[in-house]
Amino acid sequence: MKRLGWVVVVPMVAIGCGGTIVVRTPPPPPPPVLTVSVGATEPPPPDPAPPPAPDAPAATVDVEVDPIPAGDPEEVQATSEPPDPVYEEQTDSPNPGYVWVGGYWGWNGTDWGWNWGRWAEPVVGQFYIAPYYERVGDHVVYVHGYWGPHDAPGRAYGGDRITFHAAERPANYHRGEHVVVEHRAGPAPGKRPGGAYAHATGTVRPLPKATAPAHRVAEAHPAGGPRGGAAHETTTHETTHETVTKDSTGAHGAQVHETTHETTHETVEKSPKGGETTKETTHETTHETVKEPNGSKVTETKHTTTTETTHTAPPPKAAPVAKGAPPAKKK
Repeated sequence: MKRLGWVVVVPMVAIGCGGTIVVRTPPPPPPPVLTVSVGATEPPPPDPAPPPAPDAPAATVDVEVDPIPAGDPEEVQATSEPPDPVYEEQTDSPNPGYVWVGGYWGWNGTDWGWNWGRWAEPVVGQFYIAPYYERVGDHVVYVHGYWGPHDAPGRAYGGDRITFHAAERPANYHRGEHVVVEHRAGPAPGKRPGGAYAHATGTVRPLPKATAPAHRVAEAHPAGGPRGGAAHETTTHETTHETVTKDSTGAHGAQVHETTHETTHETVEKSPKGGETTKETTHETTHETVKEPNGSKVTETKHTTTTETTHTAPPPKAAPVAKGAPPAKKK
């Protein structure tokens, strides 16, 4: 529908004629249209998702273990029985030909050190024979585990074989994770709770005279990778033992007996690119006994552990030799 404008009629008087003048005015503009939005305003765009966390580095295992000898095993006398074993679970084998070497306590000349279980490549034609412990009166015999024939005779020294109670699984245990186990002294000979002894049978051997294991060096072995395949890195373990005994006279005529035993584990890992990582851990245990003239006796034991790790970067790659410019052609 059209909107009509206002019409104004103005009478006019003209000379000689009469009439009217019609003046049309434009219509007023339409009222503005007001738009009202009802409801909440549009929310801002969500924050961008945070970038994914980087992959956690692969877990590394640093296990201090004694090398496994082949042939006649080493046997020594210990002054205490080994503690009960530490709980562990067998991990997955890295190679079908490897055998599982369960964790055990090893005597170092002063106290016992825990060796975590691990997989090892056997000596051809040999089988792993676990460590052996026997109480003979006030003595304890420790026979190191070794690679031997399947018909190796059992050991006996005229005493009682020491048996162990199974360890309970800790609440925070994670399979394959190795925690630091401090060196410790076990029960005195014959004082193991529960009477965990069984009479040893077999041909009786004489008691060993050695009271500390000899120096051993493990041969290098590839860390990971299938047998016969390309080695990713080479790891060499070296374990040394040193025992020093000193007797002296202290103040007021007191007799002082001091025994210091030091065990050093050195692990050297060499990467195919030439880098090298060396970790050296030293355990030092000192027993000091002071006997006063009046007969009283004071015993003190100190144990310290130090660890040192060094990294050697691989040598830089040689710069490529620049080739000389080709000789100019003769015109």
